[in-house]
Amino acid sequence: MRRGWVVNALLALAVSALGLFVAYRPGSDAPTAHRLSRLEATSAQRIALERKGDPRVVIERRRGGWYITAPLEARADPFQVERLLAILEATARHRLPVHDLARYELEAPLTRLAIDGESFSFGAVNSVTREQYVLAGETVYAVSPRYGAMIPTNLSQLVGKQLFAEGEVPVRLEFRDFTVARESDGWRVSPAREHMSQDDVQRWLDAWRHASALRAEASSGDKPSETIRIALENGKRVQIDVVQTAPELVLARSDEKIRYHFPAQTAKRLLASPAAHP
Repeated sequence: MRRGWVVNALLALAVSALGLFVAYRPGSDAPTAHRLSRLEATSAQRIALERKGDPRVVIERRRGGWYITAPLEARADPFQVERLLAILEATARHRLPVHDLARYELEAPLTRLAIDGESFSFGAVNSVTREQYVLAGETVYAVSPRYGAMIPTNLSQLVGKQLFAEGEVPVRLEFRDFTVARESDGWRVSPAREHMSQDDVQRWLDAWRHASALRAEASSGDKPSETIRIALENGKRVQIDVVQTAPELVLARSDEKIRYHFPAQTAKRLLASPAAHP
């Protein structure tokens, strides 16, 4: 009887010891996470991106949105801006000395990002740990390579893809062959179309208001095949040029000097009258 009690006691001690070992063994605690920045993405105001061989890109927060201010002026893609700001949340397990930057390919980095005055230079990726070296301030950090991979490789990726900015609501659209306008009693299409409901017009208008391009870039001044004149709810007037309809639809906003590239089938939705809209 006494022997069984001793065995049970020893087993209990062994289990307790194992639990303590698991809880307190060296390296069991999560490694110290070193943040690269004290800035918060929600408070960031200015971003500068430099890639070797490319013009410097400057993006600034204005009126609640992000705008590219150099080397051109355009609305910025909020998704791509969010990817740039992700470095502010990055953490690293290792901090390294800065006396041998060439070793980390940081002496002349190919990519440099500056956010509100804080600089982040991206260097080599360690082939063993698969971590990328980033110089932030006076320290080199080894971080996940995803932060460097999220940086857009060209300017057009940073340009906003939405044809209209948030808050831009079309109330009148004048095409070569027809006009759609909002009046006191609803929407009117001229010349009048048969078998057309207000819902038909609203769906057509929503397609315009929320049109999102596959890509956007600086306009090259191509001669349009048609010009669409649009009045917005805020009183602003916008001119949109139809540059081409095949093999893709290309629309250019003259006020922004930006061309928007859509799939060819988008032309059937946007350029046909609401009555012909499926």
